[in-house]
Amino acid sequence: MKKLLLCGLTALCLAGTGCGIGGGESGKVQVDLQQPFQVDAKLTVDETQAEASISRYGDQAWDVTFSQPDSLAGVQLAFLDGQVTASYKGLSFSVPQSAMPVKSMLSIFIEVAGELDGQKELDCVKEGDTCVVEGSVEQGSYTLTLDQQGIPLKFEMPNQKFEMQLTNFRQTEAPDGTEETTAPAEQNATEPEGTSGTATTAQ
Repeated sequence: MKKLLLCGLTALCLAGTGCGIGGGESGKVQVDLQQPFQVDAKLTVDETQAEASISRYGDQAWDVTFSQPDSLAGVQLAFLDGQVTASYKGLSFSVPQSAMPVKSMLSIFIEVAGELDGQKELDCVKEGDTCVVEGSVEQGSYTLTLDQQGIPLKFEMPNQKFEMQLTNFRQTEAPDGTEETTAPAEQNATEPEGTSGTATTAQ
């Protein structure tokens, strides 16, 4: 009897009647991640939590400015051409140890966004008013949840214990002189307490 029940469930899964992501139906979603944009994010990496504003200026050109936790408030991570630098009001320093888990996961998200930003339409599984895109990178599998207009809402990597909730998505313009490839930098300021004033680039 148990074998018959197992065979029946397997047949249902193979028929696509509800064993996919949330039992949703396959579909497509229009998306545009190629234009400069800004979005607010709440990030969780294992037991580390943070809040930040994420800005995309162009291909491989991103800024992430933290507002939470207090130890990272005001710290900016600049992702440019595979390099990551940290600054506080323009003064560069090594990436704080407390930011390393989040920095690693943000690097993966930026890698995924770079792979998707040339596409205008993505295969997805529709769940109510949202569309879930599945994919994988070297670090593991991910899901990207978007609304029906293609605006990203959530990015998850279960095997990395990473979840990022995205809100207040808005398209922006690249800063003058960046040509959508580089991010602006402020100069001549002080750094947050507990950081080194030595300019460093972190991989």
